[in-house]
Amino acid sequence: MKLKYVKIENFRGIRDEMFLPLHPRLTILVGDNANGKTTILEALATGLGIIPSYFSVKGKGASDDDIHQYMPTLSENFALSGSLKNQSEQALYMRITLETLEGLLWDVSKYNSLRKKDSKIPKAIGYKKLHEFLSQIYSDTHRELPIVAYYGTNRAILSSETKPRGGSKKNTGRFNALNNSLTGISRFNDVKNWFAEEEDIERRNRLEYDDKYRSPVLQTVREAQELLLPGCTHLRTIPKPTRLLVDFKYKQEPTETLLLEQLSDGYRTTWALVADLARRMAVANPHLNANILQTEAIVLIDEVDLHLHPNWQQQIVAIDEEDIESSDERPIASLLKVFPNTQFIVTTHSDELVTSVKPENVVRLFRTDGTIRAQPVSSYTYGAKSGRVLERVMEGSERPRHNTFTKLLNRYYELIEEDEWDSEIAKKIKKRLYELSPDEPELISAKMEIRRRQVISGKKGHEES
Repeated sequence: MKLKYVKIENFRGIRDEMFLPLHPRLTILVGDNANGKTTILEALATGLGIIPSYFSVKGKGASDDDIHQYMPTLSENFALSGSLKNQSEQALYMRITLETLEGLLWDVSKYNSLRKKDSKIPKAIGYKKLHEFLSQIYSDTHRELPIVAYYGTNRAILSSETKPRGGSKKNTGRFNALNNSLTGISRFNDVKNWFAEEEDIERRNRLEYDDKYRSPVLQTVREAQELLLPGCTHLRTIPKPTRLLVDFKYKQEPTETLLLEQLSDGYRTTWALVADLARRMAVANPHLNANILQTEAIVLIDEVDLHLHPNWQQQIVAIDEEDIESSDERPIASLLKVFPNTQFIVTTHSDELVTSVKPENVVRLFRTDGTIRAQPVSSYTYGAKSGRVLERVMEGSERPRHNTFTKLLNRYYELIEEDEWDSEIAKKIKKRLYELSPDEPELISAKMEIRRRQVISGKKGHEES
């Protein structure tokens, strides 16, 4: 199961309608803060939320607050009386429509309880076809159960709760893999307990049958984490209380054994995501054994670059079709390589991350006319310099725009272009630039530009100093 597109109508900050095609492997949403990146992930999670609910586990539903609401601008004549909803105009309904590459089409709607339904509301498709598809999975234990999951920005929290709140109150077997999967939180204790139970089964099999036995499922999970977490090996549990340990080696430093909680935020964030997703795949499709990571999935990740060093950002969702020999150290595996049948829809603020993917994987979000819009990226990104991506795609600046040095440097170049490099103001600016950042390469470039102009014009000055 992979999504072909999402159509979002009157959902939170999205007024009217947004149609967003989705890449079958990776869609990256970029844009300024408050431009709707998380809103789109929440809309997708809401649209997918009826899948867990069908199997009697906790999914994700829509609320009245999800319906787009236009708030009037406060002014001197604005009467602060009654509730904000009484002072605003709320849409008649909100709707999330999803279609898969296989042609499965459904929508999820929420109607404004304060306003009457009328003919202006388009007729809903509903989810009858989706339920027919899911019923086949329900009745056939060997039919693959796809995973839908959402990981928010708090996914690195490792011990916030002992049990997930809500969800199924009965044993729903493999469908528990979808329980709370769209809440945005990695279920660390679920992962820890599952790993300990599987490790205990593995240990008993070694004692009773084969002292070299390794659980195919656990081995697959271990290998996935070793690929994605540089320097981490031999993940295991210790009892009473159950804790997770890992052997950690940083570059040429000696190996040390650490509790998982002792790793950095970047490691813990990545581990929590990978372990939770792998655990859900294993619970959903135990018959796949060593091939559990081949499970089809739709995974939403908010700020996929969270807590990661720029080098890691360049690799976490990298798209590489070719294996080219290199003298460089082994790269960190991409999520796309470890989970080959998963469709990732992610957000990022990282230009470094965007340099590792192609333009067709990137969608830029922006605000206009009081709503959120999306547009494809036309500028090249794959293998590009991060500064170029920052300016052309992220609409940022390679240098901080409001920085004193940046402003002075821009003014200095303006004077050079006006052939005024020898003016008193240019000399003062140059002196200040060297005081602020004497090793700045751009100052050498400025000097070369002045000499070039001197040769062309025959004008001499004192820039040689």
